[in-house]
Amino acid sequence: MNGTIVFMQLLNGLQYGVLLFLLAAGLTLVFGIMSFVNLAHGSLYMMGAYFAATAFQYTGSFGLAVLAAMLGSLLLGLALEFVAVARLYRRDHLDHVLATFGLVLFFNELVRIIWGAQPVFLQVPEFLGGAIDIGGFSYPAYRFAIIVVGLVVAIGSWLLINKTRVGMLIRAGAVNPRWSPPWASTFACSTPCCLRSAPCSRVWRARWLDPSCRCSPAWANRC
Repeated sequence: MNGTIVFMQLLNGLQYGVLLFLLAAGLTLVFGIMSFVNLAHGSLYMMGAYFAATAFQYTGSFGLAVLAAMLGSLLLGLALEFVAVARLYRRDHLDHVLATFGLVLFFNELVRIIWGAQPVFLQVPEFLGGAIDIGGFSYPAYRFAIIVVGLVVAIGSWLLINKTRVGMLIRAGAVNPRWSPPWASTFACSTPCCLRSAPCSRVWRARWLDPSCRCSPAWANRC
């Protein structure tokens, strides 16, 4: 096998692993701090992807699309907190699973009603539409940008949680939620919902928790 092909596949694997990390990090923080099993976590990503695709169709701006995904997901998460999630905190994990799985089914059907069953396409931004040279071969700039952003988020999250006072409070909340101020839980819940929708090229309806990056009836994001 050609060494270039092997290196290319290693980069593709790294990109996919970065996407999985971006999905898992938020879910891990929410479960660790609040001991809450949220199976609808992926549905928020999916809705963010649809918000981004819709905003891009109307504005043609990738930046506004990312902003729409962030704000839309945040507002949706807050709405779910007040309508459903806050009522489940004192219940056991089985109740969490049943209730949030019901939310998954609800969002699947909502997406089918509003956007239909066919994929909605979101174009790669023009400034990332080319390729970059890595070791003498071309690699898509968009995929490389996903790798860079994911690694920056991973390192930044590690520094935040392990090297700052904010991180100390978050870790304290993971041990005993009473030690964690209310904003720490809000931080853990809202922050992970913001950046995941940007790397989407097409959007479909979600199917539970398929952790790939296709915003599709198979889930929310697969580039």
